[in-house]
Amino acid sequence: MIAYSLDAVIKSDYPLVVRNAADKLSKHDYYDVGTFLQELSQPELDDLAGRCARITAGLDHPEDMDVMILLSGILSQAEGNSLEDGDVPTRTANFLILVSFEDLARKGVIDFYREYATLANESLNPNVAQLKN
Repeated sequence: MIAYSLDAVIKSDYPLVVRNAADKLSKHDYYDVGTFLQELSQPELDDLAGRCARITAGLDHPEDMDVMILLSGILSQAEGNSLEDGDVPTRTANFLILVSFEDLARKGVIDFYREYATLANESLNPNVAQLKN
């Protein structure tokens, strides 16, 4: 089983959005990904959405993928999920989607039902987002 040391992440040279997330998560026994995304500042969301865009465009920015793997892992851990190596691709892909949903929701394109957002399942809940009418 994998476990992330939030103290080590806080003291690392990871980008500020990662260190801020680790600091916030270290103060809570349970923290869900929907709440995390909703509480991101606009610059933090812009940082993560930019990383998602570069990753999905296939641009070679290894740090972007490292950041998203780490964040999805510590958020999944904060939700109380078991962290197994085989879950990393699915968990990270789901996190990329959820970050994109948060970005689109703030732009008024979709309704994002954060209470259905989780990194616990292999597939995302189909009710997590819908286009605005």
